[in-house]
Amino acid sequence: MTEDIPLRVFSRDVKPLSLRKLRDSLRTADCPVSISLAIAGEAMDTELDTLDWEAAFIRWTQPELHDVYLLERVPFGTDEAIDAAVAQALYITQQRPESGGKLLTADHLHRTKMIYTFQIMPALIADDDHPAWDGLDLALRCVAENTEGIVYAEEEGFYDADGELLLAVFDDEEETDENAESSDEDDLDT
Repeated sequence: MTEDIPLRVFSRDVKPLSLRKLRDSLRTADCPVSISLAIAGEAMDTELDTLDWEAAFIRWTQPELHDVYLLERVPFGTDEAIDAAVAQALYITQQRPESGGKLLTADHLHRTKMIYTFQIMPALIADDDHPAWDGLDLALRCVAENTEGIVYAEEEGFYDADGELLLAVFDDEEETDENAESSDEDDLDT
């Protein structure tokens, strides 16, 4: 995973998730986190309860304070890049073979009202064994569960709020075919 490939939650609920709900969910799972709406400091109670937020830093507090994710919330129709992400997700969905997961995912994307984007921060990318990776899964599922959302992980697929795969971006047969073609091309180059 690289920092330039964000994870997204496509939400059908226009009402934003409170940051307190996210923080409390992570803390209940023993994730030592704090949330801030600014570069420094911790969010005050009123900031955790507000529904009028655009971006929040999720910080791991142990062994020392460091940013692990940047969470951004953008209503659909207010940002060209986010609207393009929805269009791209729909395009990817339409390229998949017919299935129940494809129909559910496409319907959900057509009814998207809000997009939550998790940008992975460098401190987390640098440490494959960081416990915040498990926290990321919890955070994604918390947002999806509380906003009628589905999670999109690039190069993987679309997941429901329980973490169940709805639609894979590609299946094992395609991967095998692509790997075989790549291997054949490599053989020709040698």
